[in-house]
Amino acid sequence: MKPKLTVVRWRTIKKLEQFQDRVFTAGEADVHGASLFSLEECGWIERADPPEDLPFAVATQGHHWRVTETGRDVIAVLPNEPPRRM
Repeated sequence: MKPKLTVVRWRTIKKLEQFQDRVFTAGEADVHGASLFSLEECGWIERADPPEDLPFAVATQGHHWRVTETGRDVIAVLPNEPPRRM
């Protein structure tokens, strides 16, 4: 599948720029789970185990995420403006 950069994906990946090298949660990134699942299907992010330094974090399905190498490549070439709706 060749992923398409939609407005929703652009907004979500733009919010994830700050988390390029660390594990994050949807709450930290202020994004919805459905948007994260969409980026996971593109291969731009992946599920991750909670960091060891968070003793009270519960490892639930889809709770912790990490930007993949492909996702970092997408962030590097991400346009400043969102794509136009078609």
